[in-house]
Amino acid sequence: MKLRFQGVPVLYAPYISFPLSDARKSGILAPEIGSAGRSGNEVRVPWYWNIAPNYDATITPRLLTDRGAQLQTEFRYLTKINSGIVQAEYLSNDSLTNEARHQVRFEHDTLFNNGWRNSIDFREVSDSQYFEDLGGSLSSSSITHLGRHVRFDYQSDRITLLGQVQDYQTIDDAISPADEPYRRLPQVLVRGRWPTNTLGVTLGLDTEVVNFDR
Repeated sequence: MKLRFQGVPVLYAPYISFPLSDARKSGILAPEIGSAGRSGNEVRVPWYWNIAPNYDATITPRLLTDRGAQLQTEFRYLTKINSGIVQAEYLSNDSLTNEARHQVRFEHDTLFNNGWRNSIDFREVSDSQYFEDLGGSLSSSSITHLGRHVRFDYQSDRITLLGQVQDYQTIDDAISPADEPYRRLPQVLVRGRWPTNTLGVTLGLDTEVVNFDR
């Protein structure tokens, strides 16, 4: 195949394979070329890996003209009771700061057969300027805190239980330690409702124990 633009050949490909339906297929996705703001211009070439019907990954080399080469990865999984996503970005040597920079994110959910659920959310960046320099969008550059938690909860017709530990990474240097959000180390919440046969009375319980720390 040969692709011409205004009579000028811009692409040659002796062989191309792609799906004609919603089926997933490993291969190179559409490259992205544009401006990265404080990092100069950028080029991304994502490669999609269809590992299995319930596993896949995307590996994206990213070239920033003012900072260097960055690698972005994303892995997704789905099982009978589990689902989640793992993301990692790494820039080995920022040409402007002479430092290695990274972002890591892990999201996981488990739905047990006995009514219990588990949720894990963890996110971390190497420095407070990461999203402003490397985030790639206005919404990400305005992030001030990154939430983290490990949570277990249970729900039935009459009782609800919740237990979690929750933390934050503050990435806005303008926020003083006294204004940072409180961590919950831990939090336990119990709610229950028990109808009775006496005059339509319902017994209730609503209690919480939490240790706030900053």
